[in-house]
Amino acid sequence: MLCNYDGTIVPHMNNNITYTDGSIVFLNAAKGMSLEDTKKVTYRRLELSYNDVEINITWRCLVGKHQYFLILIACDVDFRNMMELFVQSGTNMME
Repeated sequence: MLCNYDGTIVPHMNNNITYTDGSIVFLNAAKGMSLEDTKKVTYRRLELSYNDVEINITWRCLVGKHQYFLILIACDVDFRNMMELFVQSGTNMME
């Protein structure tokens, strides 16, 4: 899983997005992980304090050629749906 941090996701009029002024790391995550477990992996990998920082996960869902829809992942059901759709559709479905 790619983790973009310390930057901004900028949506554009044509449904494209740009990630600016930040860093990107690759995180090891398993399909069966919960949203909370994924956040814990993220905290550890980025060496952040769980009590000092809030992590939000946004699904960049591919809906057309070079067009994405941003979906905030708020619970385990959202997270499982995101992972299932990624597995079913293959690469380039999710960032």
